[in-house]
Amino acid sequence: MNDCNRLTYLARHYYELQALRFAPLWIAFLAGLVYNSVPGHWVAQGPAGRILPFLGLLAVEILWYWTTMRYYRWRFGRLEVNQTALTIGFNWVWIYFALEFCSNKPWSSTPWNWSDSPWFAGPVIAIMLILPTFDSQNSLARRVEYAVGSALIATVTTLSSLCRWDARGFIAITCVTVLALGIADHVLLMSLRAPRREDADV
Repeated sequence: MNDCNRLTYLARHYYELQALRFAPLWIAFLAGLVYNSVPGHWVAQGPAGRILPFLGLLAVEILWYWTTMRYYRWRFGRLEVNQTALTIGFNWVWIYFALEFCSNKPWSSTPWNWSDSPWFAGPVIAIMLILPTFDSQNSLARRVEYAVGSALIATVTTLSSLCRWDARGFIAITCVTVLALGIADHVLLMSLRAPRREDADV
């Protein structure tokens, strides 16, 4: 990729490639799966018990979001980029709420339940993940990565619905998938940094 194409792509996809900004959300769901499977785990009682863990997660996410934004600004400087709903992360927020819809709170004693959401959460996430494959500016590797991720989510959605599985497998695969895509996007974003000039000061 020459300098002109690199800068054009970076200006258009700068925020979109920062998917790791939402990593605490996916890690929280994976941790919730492990926590919920432990016999005798603590059960939240009352409204405060249900709200406080959510507020704690929100605080961690906001802190992580701010930290990563500072990191990318340090790496790339301040870029004046026109933002859209996708670039500021609404696609990842939709994925979070879709996961919330198909699961009970991991700190609850109620079993995970898939029966109410087989045709809502899965398609929403699959559609959000398939969008980058239609952008011709993306590299073939990135388009394939998101196509595979979307196909994986669609497959586990179908199997969970047909076999009446609970939500644990779906949530685990979804979180691992979006984490992997976030890491791949971060690696791609780092590769778009301007190459160091030979005559630059050390």
